[in-house]
Amino acid sequence: MTPKQREALWDSEVARSKAFGWGELPRCNLCRCPVGIGQAWDVSHDGTPKALGGTAVGVAHRKCNREDGHEVTRTVAKVKRQRRRHIGASGPGRGSRPLPCGRNTRWKAKIGGGVEPRLSQGQRLAQTKRIKQVGKQ
Repeated sequence: MTPKQREALWDSEVARSKAFGWGELPRCNLCRCPVGIGQAWDVSHDGTPKALGGTAVGVAHRKCNREDGHEVTRTVAKVKRQRRRHIGASGPGRGSRPLPCGRNTRWKAKIGGGVEPRLSQGQRLAQTKRIKQVGKQ
């Protein structure tokens, strides 16, 4: 943020504090204590983190924001990992270089060392029915 944008944020937070009857100083959006003039402060995302789509910002003590950022970073990483697995973008065999004859390839490696095409469930069912019909004759 530019200094002008930081100043505008400070002024809007002071106005917000006055509107709520909290006094002349803005409140830290994490610990709700006043942020004094001359204290180190950061622009902090209020509520939802920016990485998850949050847009609301506020003033926070530098120490509070750094501690919160450490927790948020781990949480955001976990949420993104869970989403990627949920939509099928990551998981076993879905890397940039999947193993040959892995579960997501068209080929299946046999225990004896051979390789054969991987059949769909419908193809396997039809093959099983053919084998049973030949056995009855």
